[in-house]
Amino acid sequence: MNKSIIVAKREFIRLIRSKWFRVFFLLPLIIVALIYIFLTFTPGGISLFKEKKKTIGLVDRSTEIIHFLKDTENFKFVIADSTQAFDSVMVGSFDGFLIIPENPDSNSSIYYSRTASDISRLRNTLSSAAFKWRLKKRGLSVSLAEKLNRRLT
Repeated sequence: MNKSIIVAKREFIRLIRSKWFRVFFLLPLIIVALIYIFLTFTPGGISLFKEKKKTIGLVDRSTEIIHFLKDTENFKFVIADSTQAFDSVMVGSFDGFLIIPENPDSNSSIYYSRTASDISRLRNTLSSAAFKWRLKKRGLSVSLAEKLNRRLT
């Protein structure tokens, strides 16, 4: 048994010293380490893979929902008029714009963007703001409703 351990050690050392070990094991390991260091310590770092916050122009004709739409991790809302919002989307300073009608209960909000991505997230954010507006309109506590509606995850 003692001889087999000595032979195994010798074979292991011979394997580590071979050039094929360096090429097939150490080289990929070094490449992965360099990529990790690059992504971690450069400005912008791993955030290269994260989505940037989208700037949405908000045209609130009702002037009531605007108070309940707060910036989220996905969206930044900027108050604008319709022509300014459209021009900003065309120039590229806004990612899209949202027009809320005079009667927010009509469910006829209009969203315009050059790309159709993130429409469901924006819809959820707008629905949440409309829900808070309806609560306040009926005289109910918005903060209590937020506490009751909080997710457990």
